[in-house]
Amino acid sequence: MRIKKIIAENLSEGKVLIKKELGEDAIILSTRNIKNSETGKDTIEIVAAIDEKIKNVPKAVSKSRSEVQEIDNSKIENLIESINYPFLSYLDKNLAAKYIYLKKLGFEETFIGPTLQSISKSNNLDISEHDLLNSIISRIKIDNLFQKRISRKVYGFVGPSGVGKSSTLLKFAVIHKLMNSSNVLVIGANNHNFGANDLLAAYCKVLDLNFEKAGSEEELNRLIDNKKAYDLILIDFDSKSKYTNSSLENILILPVNGSPNYLSKQLNIYSSSFIGLSGLDENFEIQPIVELLINKNLTLCFYTNGSNIPDDIELADVSGIKKMILSNG
Repeated sequence: MRIKKIIAENLSEGKVLIKKELGEDAIILSTRNIKNSETGKDTIEIVAAIDEKIKNVPKAVSKSRSEVQEIDNSKIENLIESINYPFLSYLDKNLAAKYIYLKKLGFEETFIGPTLQSISKSNNLDISEHDLLNSIISRIKIDNLFQKRISRKVYGFVGPSGVGKSSTLLKFAVIHKLMNSSNVLVIGANNHNFGANDLLAAYCKVLDLNFEKAGSEEELNRLIDNKKAYDLILIDFDSKSKYTNSSLENILILPVNGSPNYLSKQLNIYSSSFIGLSGLDENFEIQPIVELLINKNLTLCFYTNGSNIPDDIELADVSGIKKMILSNG
């Protein structure tokens, strides 16, 4: 039995590719919709199989196609199960049920394995699905950055291009100004994208936010050191910035629909104290982010779900994360 996984734009294209790769007698075992992490487009993943014995039978002596394709349904079901749940046969009944539950919710084996191991070591095999999911979510660190701080705070908004860093910064600034009567200064330090600082300055004028431009690291250091009258300084960095300062805490903005590899790559590029998620108004699966937050011991603070300032930003909380996991499962 030869098994092949195909990624295509649609089912029709996928069937053509399967026939090209495996032949006319190939059988589709499973399909699922996924998002291309590079283009952001919806695609379909198709798993298909072909019995090599059937494929290699000479045409002259082969039976009719209907006879050749008579395969025991139970064998197909077992094959599909072995593809979808490759470690099921190694687990006892209790752990197997939890494995299937977490897999159906969208978690990966690399995350499920240590989770089941922890359950086994703690001799908590009778834990309910409800309590199991709650125990996973409780491992996520969450901080409320909307609370007014006693001391002055300097936050840098960092991350890849196109994830909404600037708009998120503006939402964050207005929330603090309205809720906490904070004296906020926005600094534009996006010096690689033409016109970015001027656009940010225009938004700040409309939103009645104080604005300064930093054309160099020396100028940025001077602004941070001299503008001590402000409760909150928010810095808009471009995607290439490597700026560091002892008083600076970075908020890394990540797209919630990013692939695991893409998200891990961004963590290697940017140093951060906190994580903010963008794009909750788009199609996404939250599980890769949940796994990343737990495995890397990251602190989640908020997420954005639209372009309206300041409405489309909200604090992260465990109940919201649980709802997103269950809606994806």
